[in-house]
Amino acid sequence: MKILRDPDRKCYILGTPDGAYVMEGQSNSAASAFKWFKDTIAHGEDIAAKHAHLNVYDIMTDSASRSKPGSNGVFFLPYMQGANTPNYDANARGTYVGMTLGNTREDLIRATMEGICFDIKDMLEAMVAANVPNFDTVRVTGGISMSKVWNQIQADIYNRPVETVEVEEATALGCAMVAAVGVGIYSDYNEAAGKMVRVTNRYEPNPKNAQMYQDAYDVWRSVFKDLHQTAYQKIAEFQDKYRDA
Repeated sequence: MKILRDPDRKCYILGTPDGAYVMEGQSNSAASAFKWFKDTIAHGEDIAAKHAHLNVYDIMTDSASRSKPGSNGVFFLPYMQGANTPNYDANARGTYVGMTLGNTREDLIRATMEGICFDIKDMLEAMVAANVPNFDTVRVTGGISMSKVWNQIQADIYNRPVETVEVEEATALGCAMVAAVGVGIYSDYNEAAGKMVRVTNRYEPNPKNAQMYQDAYDVWRSVFKDLHQTAYQKIAEFQDKYRDA
């Protein structure tokens, strides 16, 4: 079997129980950045959700749908705990940029969602650059996959169809698959995946949005590069210097 390698050493290479390899990326603060927004800024949405017995994240993502793709020029870098794959900058910080007096609360919420997706797109692009087998579809799990608004944003940003699955807790399902193969219910992991993974929804990219998001992604990357050169380090040094002052 050919060993999977990333010549640029930007992605993680992990072994699997059946002797194969997978390539992964990691974000230090994706969902946690959105939770930070909820806890720190979205107090009104949180109160409304409690009174209406609704999920606050549903209210937030519905609010984001009232902003347009591209968040009216607001960009968010979700580096609340430094940047991981593929940028690797421990000094990187969470950043909003592009705001004017014309921007709204809805723009900030949507920009937060889009910024998290741009970070994931960065990982996908790094994997493609590392010559992983071509993939036409992105299958998503976890809390983000429960939002129709966010899933469509992902499809448009990645410019690939996005699929959700019946069991969104991928780690737990993976453990169950390993156990099922281990006790002989299925002969191998391919059979287990075929029987235990069920696609529930599919979101096709909107061509107009996909083109706009490619331009937005280029701007987002440029913002990161400029901050990465000097600003993030200076910010980190300032924070360290006056942390206990």
